Amino acid sequence: MFLLKRQNSLSDVKENSRADSNDSCSMQESTSCIGGVDFVTLIFTLSAVRLERMPIAIRECFSVLKPGGLLLFRDYGLYDMTMLRFKSDQRVGFREYMRSDGTYSYFFCLDTVRNLFVTAGFIELEIEYCCVKSVNRRNGKSMERVWVHGKFKKPM
Repeated sequence: MFLLKRQNSLSDVKENSRADSNDSCSMQESTSCIGGVDFVTLIFTLSAVRLERMPIAIRECFSVLKPGGLLLFRDYGLYDMTMLRFKSDQRVGFREYMRSDGTYSYFFCLDTVRNLFVTAGFIELEIEYCCVKSVNRRNGKSMERVWVHGKFKKPM
C-alpha cells in the first residue's frame, strides 16, 4: 500500500509486519493526500497484513479518498489453490498462514471483506468471488484460483 513507509528489503517488510501499527504507518507522511485521492487500489496487498491490523490499513485508505472516491479490491479468496497448498504447521490463525519467508497470507470470504470495508465507512458497490481455472500448457497442470473482487465508495 502506498501509505506504508517505503521498504528497502524483504527483511524490513518482515520486521515491520510484526511491529506496532503506529511504527509502520505514519499519518505525518500522508497528510498531503488526505481527502485528495480519486481512487485506491488494493490488489493482492491486504492479505499480507495481519488480520488484526487490516482495519487500520483500510481506515488509512478511507482517509485519503475524496468524497465519492473509489477503492478497488482484489485478493485471495477462501479455498484458492495457494491456501490448499499450505501445510497445517504454517497456519497461524483462522484462514491465516505464514509463508516460508516469514510473510503472512490471509484468505478472504465475502462477509469478511464486506465487514472490514463497511465498518471503515465505505459503501459496498460490488463484491463477488472471481473463480479462474488456468492450465499450464507445458506440463498440463490445472490451477483453480479463487479471488475476491470488490468495489467500495467513500460517501459524498
